[in-house]
Amino acid sequence: NIFGLAVAIACCLLLILFIKHELSFDSFHLQANRIFRVNSIFIAENSSQINAKTQAPLATVLKEEFPEVEYAVRFLFPEYNVKYQDNIFTEKVTFTDPDFFKMFSFKLLIGNPDQVFTDKNTIVISSEIATKYFGDNNPIGKKVKIIRLGESHDFTVNGVIEDAPENSSIRYDILVPFEKLKDFLDDSYFSNWGLYSVRTYIQLYASSQDAAVISKFPALVKKYIDRNEAKYYLQPLSDIHFGATVQETMSPTSSVTYSYILAGITLLILLIASFNSMNISSALITMRYKEIGVRKVMGAARIHIIIQLCCEMIIITSIAFVLGMILAELFLPLFNNLAQKPLKLDYFNHWYSIVWAIFLILFIGLLSGILPAMFLSRYPATDLYQQRQIMARRSYLSRSLIMIQFGLSVFLITCTLIMSSQLQYLKSQNLGFTVEQIVVIPYHGANSQQTLNIYRTELLQYANVVNVSGAISYPGGGFHTANATSDHSSLSTIHIKIDYDFLQTFGIGLKEGRNFSRDIPSDTTKAIITNEAFVNRMGWNSALGKKVIIEWMGWETEVIGVIKDFHYTSLHENIGPVVLYLDPFVPVYNFFVKIKPEKISETLALLNSKWHQIVPDHPFEYFFLDEKFDQLYQSDERWSSIVEYTSILAVLIACFGLFGFSALVMTKRTKEIGIRKAVGASVNNMILMLTNEFTKWIIWANIIAWPCAYLVMERWLQNFAYKIDISLWLFMFAGLIALFIAWFTISTHAIKAALANPVEALRYE
Repeated sequence: NIFGLAVAIACCLLLILFIKHELSFDSFHLQANRIFRVNSIFIAENSSQINAKTQAPLATVLKEEFPEVEYAVRFLFPEYNVKYQDNIFTEKVTFTDPDFFKMFSFKLLIGNPDQVFTDKNTIVISSEIATKYFGDNNPIGKKVKIIRLGESHDFTVNGVIEDAPENSSIRYDILVPFEKLKDFLDDSYFSNWGLYSVRTYIQLYASSQDAAVISKFPALVKKYIDRNEAKYYLQPLSDIHFGATVQETMSPTSSVTYSYILAGITLLILLIASFNSMNISSALITMRYKEIGVRKVMGAARIHIIIQLCCEMIIITSIAFVLGMILAELFLPLFNNLAQKPLKLDYFNHWYSIVWAIFLILFIGLLSGILPAMFLSRYPATDLYQQRQIMARRSYLSRSLIMIQFGLSVFLITCTLIMSSQLQYLKSQNLGFTVEQIVVIPYHGANSQQTLNIYRTELLQYANVVNVSGAISYPGGGFHTANATSDHSSLSTIHIKIDYDFLQTFGIGLKEGRNFSRDIPSDTTKAIITNEAFVNRMGWNSALGKKVIIEWMGWETEVIGVIKDFHYTSLHENIGPVVLYLDPFVPVYNFFVKIKPEKISETLALLNSKWHQIVPDHPFEYFFLDEKFDQLYQSDERWSSIVEYTSILAVLIACFGLFGFSALVMTKRTKEIGIRKAVGASVNNMILMLTNEFTKWIIWANIIAWPCAYLVMERWLQNFAYKIDISLWLFMFAGLIALFIAWFTISTHAIKAALANPVEALRYE
């Protein structure tokens, strides 16, 4: 009983710690309730798409024209090479506004928040970056170079900021004044309402003013954008971590559904453990009927009996709680590895932790003891000596509790099976392109297209290299959106600058038209290739020859080909419109090398060698595209694993109760078993009789659990654009697992009782 409670308490402590961490995201900011992110909404036919990216000029307009807005901050975080002395690394550089230090509560370890961004050539670095580049030396005043497209820019370290907490949706390594972008980009970028590239956060003077700001968005759209399909809405900072439906966020998001599921599992495990304890305590009371009867004869009132039995259970629960704390500490490293979070158990750092511990002990103790105590104390002493009527009612109660326990277990097993099936379905889906054996090499140097051409020429001489291409981004990575207009029809589309051999490298097929050609110079600026989704959204029968203006480009292009739809983002989202183009003025930030599966290590060594021959001043960094694409489902896999392991523990705890209760039942039926064997009952018949008694309760548990599991999993599957159909066999399989576990647990005692010598059985009293 104590061990079962301890395992349940340890499991619940870890789950509560995880849920607490999830719900605490961004709560450490002092003005969190007044901070909002401005999201873009793109309307297409009967569907809408929410994106965290907005236009660069939006923040300035909001701060200047909306009296409710106190501060406005933009984030743009490209990757650049950063050099200090002879060390060079590829880092994510975050461009932001000076209001960053007024809006957010990140602690500036060194420097004055009002002065660190007074010069556009100063930067603020995180403490991790400070240690990485400067060790124990003071970084203030040190000079570093940020290299963009081969051009070096000098910066002075003007501040050190604490590393972003684990429960922060805003991440950073190197902060650079947003004003510095004027040296990197054309002036038109800061007035371009057609390019969605930055994340915009605002702080209001009062949290209740969000409705007033939202009501003014249509007028802003009409004034600066003049398109009805462009919309904005405000997302509270506290909701950003759970914005699973929002695309292009700063950090990975989660679904609040997962927290609800885990909270439910935590409660279920507590209930299972409490029912276990209640069941075993109730069964053990059969040995205490005479004791309670004697106490009543000696003058004990009913309340005294209840207090005695409840106090016993509270003491047992207290012992189990201490043991559970020890188990939680022992398994915390494994749980952190599973959850991929650095969680810590701090029982005594907060007064409410002690209050919750006392509440948990009283809750489990009273839930375990109150029902048996009230049930037993109601009978007079004479009935307690006779026992028959009492035992019948108690037996019905115990079996009902077992049914509830295994109902909860079947519920968890079913959810685990459905989650695993959905994730397996995602991984087995045809993405519409080849993802295997493609090596992605980021490059942020000068003359990227020329460098790619040289690198391709060198590599294609070797048999293990199948193809080489490049693009500004890669499938599963970030992307830019812009408005595309044709014949008064407009839609928001993903636009990707690619290389000539992109389609061949990824195995993307053409539905109609042709690929880009090196023999047709006009393809570099006047031609685009769209996907099927783009054509369908435009309502075209044929796209070839259609004229399209991509707003951020500003000039007219012609559709020369249509490719088959492919998943450029995860399968959480539907396939949206995509435009491919060759614009020579847009850099190629990623090189793609498709290699053969044989001799991978030798091929990677070749890629490294050729890289250093061509661009010796840039580090060779790479990753495999299939591994990066799998990371899109990392959060889902993590949650699925947590649910899976907690389900196993829940079933294990239920088995503790069934094991203990069945042992007591077999002990009570020792004389009956002896008589049955004495009159000729076989061992097999005895085992079947003893196990069948519990089988009907397990079947009822399945009937109760299946609808609940279906409703919860149906809601969870709504997070995916592509999902499985929940089939009946998953429920039946979960039920069979629970039934097998129950049979295995009971049969241990049933076989032992059936094989016992009937003479000893008849003599046991």
